[in-house]
Amino acid sequence: MAETRRLLWQVTDALVDRTPIDWVTLLRRVGSSPNRAVFENLFLLDSMRQAPRSLSRARGAHPTFVFLARLCVALSAAQAACSLLVLGAAWVSGQGLANRTPQVFLAVAFGAACFLLSVVRSRDARRLFLLATFATAGSDFARSSLTGLPEEWIAPVDLIVRGVFLEAFTPACLWQFALDFPRVRRFTSFDVLARCAAVVAWLLAGLLFGVNLVDAHHAIDEPPFVWLLRDHPGHAFWHLFTFSLAAPIVVICSRSCRAPAAERQRVMRFGVAVAAGTAPFLLLSLVRLVSPTVHHWFVSATPSDRAWLELLIVAALAATPILCSAAVILDRPLEIESSLQRTGRHALAIGSAMVVVAAPVIMLL
Repeated sequence: MAETRRLLWQVTDALVDRTPIDWVTLLRRVGSSPNRAVFENLFLLDSMRQAPRSLSRARGAHPTFVFLARLCVALSAAQAACSLLVLGAAWVSGQGLANRTPQVFLAVAFGAACFLLSVVRSRDARRLFLLATFATAGSDFARSSLTGLPEEWIAPVDLIVRGVFLEAFTPACLWQFALDFPRVRRFTSFDVLARCAAVVAWLLAGLLFGVNLVDAHHAIDEPPFVWLLRDHPGHAFWHLFTFSLAAPIVVICSRSCRAPAAERQRVMRFGVAVAAGTAPFLLLSLVRLVSPTVHHWFVSATPSDRAWLELLIVAALAATPILCSAAVILDRPLEIESSLQRTGRHALAIGSAMVVVAAPVIMLL
């Protein structure tokens, strides 16, 4: 019995120190001791700890949601690349970009945030879902920058992106990010409720995306599906989008009080980033709501008169995704440095691939 206890302490120390253990010999040595079940359980824990990294990469996220997030990132990147390349070609040919500066600025900002997140080589699944959140939002700004161009410029891109409104998945991706940000105790009643809400967000995103995709090819004019169209006068799409997007931010803030100190610091940085980026826009909206004078000036002022205000709002909104990305990965400078070196080696190959993908679109113009 004393020998078994001594072995148990030695095995525990080895596990803590991550020292490799010859479990076959150890279990043979333990034999049929009454504590054999304890050693077998420790063997199981050690096997789980040494499992392939891919098994722990999602950290509890359902494989379906991980796949959907990766698909959203890939489709968003392709959509944004095609839109911006066509916009660049239109600009080179003499088309004006003055009215599209905010959309382009925001699309580039979200692209920069996605770059920051993509170069961090980490098993943290939160990176994937935040990356998908920013990628789907950025693709919307990139696509909207084409609005107003002549039909011969828009038509080739429209063949590819018609009805593909990936921003419908932005709230679902943010919900999945919020489930593990910050990291707190699992399986609480609040945790179970939040995970159910995330599933609902994915189902709602699929519904909104599917309805608009079908409508783009076969017009829908029957309620209730017609109410979910992105451009419907009732704005149900955007009301559901806003509510679904705000809820996970509330969840992040409410859970931060139960998180470890390091996680609370990340949440604080994330919250400051969101607040700093959206403050000018929210403040202007509030002032316009309570002051008819300010609202009248904003509506009646010429574009040049309110250019400074719009520039401030757009710059703050553009900084939001970059600041949020930095807030999440700020404590991983070595990973960023090594990943940037790795990314530099592949940058030429990625750029060449983008040109190959976009070439058929440009040739159709």
